[in-house]
Amino acid sequence: MINLTVFVVIILIFSLPFLAFAQETVDMVKSISDAERDAKLTDITTWNGVGCLFGVFGMIAASIIDPPVPAAKLLGKSPEYVVFYTEAYRSNLKRKRIEAAGHGCIIGNGLIFGSLILFYNVDSLFE
Repeated sequence: MINLTVFVVIILIFSLPFLAFAQETVDMVKSISDAERDAKLTDITTWNGVGCLFGVFGMIAASIIDPPVPAAKLLGKSPEYVVFYTEAYRSNLKRKRIEAAGHGCIIGNGLIFGSLILFYNVDSLFE
């Protein structure tokens, strides 16, 4: 009977770290999915304009500037949740900002080159 009790105690002692790791994994997955959902809901049209007006410099600014994390989403959460959420939110939103600035850069360069072509070919239209 003592051997069985010792065996059960040993099993419980060695299984506790795995249970704690499982809980941390659940917090990590939930925080990352919440961060991805919140990043999708964030409006990034400003970065289209920045890319259109400033071109490549707008894309560089989008990659350098860290987006602020909404503090209201983190109230009452565990420290692990906050860390995982912050990292996932910033990386997802930064990627979206760079893409938006890139689209704006393409549109802005297209408008500039289209205007130049039209401006320099206007004389040939009236000949």
